Amino acid sequence: MSGERHAKLTSTAFHEAGHVVMSLIHGRPFRHVTIERGEDSLGHVLYRAFSDRFDPELDVSSRTNRTIEAAVDCALAGHAAEALLTGRNKWVGSTADRAHAIDMASYRCGSAQQVEAYIEWRRTVVVDSLRLSSRWDAVKVLAEALLERKRLTHKEARRIYLEVVAPPCPLLVPDATAVQASLVSISKADDAAPAGGA
Repeated sequence: MSGERHAKLTSTAFHEAGHVVMSLIHGRPFRHVTIERGEDSLGHVLYRAFSDRFDPELDVSSRTNRTIEAAVDCALAGHAAEALLTGRNKWVGSTADRAHAIDMASYRCGSAQQVEAYIEWRRTVVVDSLRLSSRWDAVKVLAEALLERKRLTHKEARRIYLEVVAPPCPLLVPDATAVQASLVSISKADDAAPAGGA
């Protein structure tokens, strides 16, 4: 594989891993993520459809606003991860993501200026969120897994994410001898205590 092609594939893997990490942060379900080239993309995350109850034109509840915010953040996270990797802030290759973010933001905002301000604010939030060391580590590990396997299911991606962000803590089982010694010393202390109360 040529150096240029490998660099593009790596950028795509980080881009898609950024979407995945933000989706897992927000609890937005998806079926799979891939860096396999499609008709109009170099990779994608296949999200599950919104609930039938999601109607942002009629419902202005806090639940709807959280769903909109999650969708905007997830759409912007691919570009954010790629920009953090490369140091370049170009929307080339992310125009569909940006269009989706703008479409979702338009349900919350009145004017085009408000939409742009909201998008810029959420982009800053997303970049700062992905910069956190454990989350950036998760983006890197997911990108590596995508480069190796090309496609991950939601379950596989979630397992990888959790292993990085919240590694399992070993169960601390005390040594049986130490427990027995502690019980003996407690028993001796009880025996040595003066009889009677205060």
